[in-house]
Amino acid sequence: MYDDINISLWEISISLSSTIDMVEPSLVGHHKKVAYIALSIGRELGITQDQLNELFLAAIFHDIGAFSLKEKMSALNFDFNDSYHHANIGYKLLRMFKPFKKVADIVHFHHIPWKYGNGLYYMGYNVHMFSHIIHLSDRVAILINHDVPVLSQKDKICHTIDNYRNNLFNPEIVDAFLELAKKEYFWLDITSNFLADSIKQMIKLDDKMYIDMYDFVDLSTMFSKMIDFRSKYTSTHSSGVAACAKIMAKLAGFSETECTKITIAANLHDLGKLAIPSEILNKPSRLSSFEYDIIKGHPFYTYKILSQIEGFSDIAKWASFHHEHLDGTGYPFHLKGDEIPLVSRIVAISDLFVALIENRPYRAGMDKKQIIDILKEMAKNNYIDADILELLIDNFDYIKHIVESAQIGAIDIYSDTIA
Repeated sequence: MYDDINISLWEISISLSSTIDMVEPSLVGHHKKVAYIALSIGRELGITQDQLNELFLAAIFHDIGAFSLKEKMSALNFDFNDSYHHANIGYKLLRMFKPFKKVADIVHFHHIPWKYGNGLYYMGYNVHMFSHIIHLSDRVAILINHDVPVLSQKDKICHTIDNYRNNLFNPEIVDAFLELAKKEYFWLDITSNFLADSIKQMIKLDDKMYIDMYDFVDLSTMFSKMIDFRSKYTSTHSSGVAACAKIMAKLAGFSETECTKITIAANLHDLGKLAIPSEILNKPSRLSSFEYDIIKGHPFYTYKILSQIEGFSDIAKWASFHHEHLDGTGYPFHLKGDEIPLVSRIVAISDLFVALIENRPYRAGMDKKQIIDILKEMAKNNYIDADILELLIDNFDYIKHIVESAQIGAIDIYSDTIA
């Protein structure tokens, strides 16, 4: 059994939600706004502290299944009703991590209208009351115009919400919201720079949640799917990189515990792509220089997300330096030589290897000779570590088999989740 590690769900949830919202300026802070409104309504209704914690996690991750910018923007239309698809994907992603099972159930139906009580059930499932709280909270958040003082629009927002009582929204939840809406602080909190602090005061997730390494691999896998599943071309990429990095680390003599930590770092290496529009990730041709500049930000965001989590300094570096070159010409930090940890060098070569064997919209996956020639040229130019590359070449067929086996399992999960 591996030693337990500490993970602050508060730190990782807030950081991830901020990164997801970065994809579009009008989305900035959206998940935190929904979480704050939902928590405020929950307290008004008198739910327990444990339930508030659960409600927070569901609210802060409620739209993780909305992959494209078009889908995210469509959901910002108040009357948008075709939202079950992204809620269902969010549900399937969240349930990959056992501690999030209840959270997944809440997210599953967070766009189901009340319909005079018919919204208690959907497709044979019971709809959690918290799903209806998030539904109303989400609609309130999108009605706020940040170009206008919030107190001058609160009456109009309340009128709109009340007009949809019984139709879209549970009347009990509407009443709780309207009672809250009488208090100026509620509105000022939603639009203030202190929103995260206000949320933190309402929940108890700042205490650590203890999980072992196996559980954390599951959590890191869930996060990797959030990015990989946004593009059918990369739907198995992180699974392949994690498998490649783990087996190469094992061949290099790392311990089992170290190999597991390396798997986590490889799973999370592209986490910063949550801040990249999926329209760029899905582009069926080569990127323009402008688009490539946007892509170059993703390891920076990976580093910022992971470095905010206490005890994650090594994993943050291992995951984030996979586009650095030994000669200092990589990005985004321009590290060179010994500034790049050995594990980061393993993840970098794993990332390249998997990308080269994969089919991409602008080229087919490459054969063994093509891959080795490209990687040898990169090592010759002092971009990647020649010793690690030699390890890959010496075990090429074995490593390729391990990677492809991992990707076959990942494509099955992708097909089940997206369907």
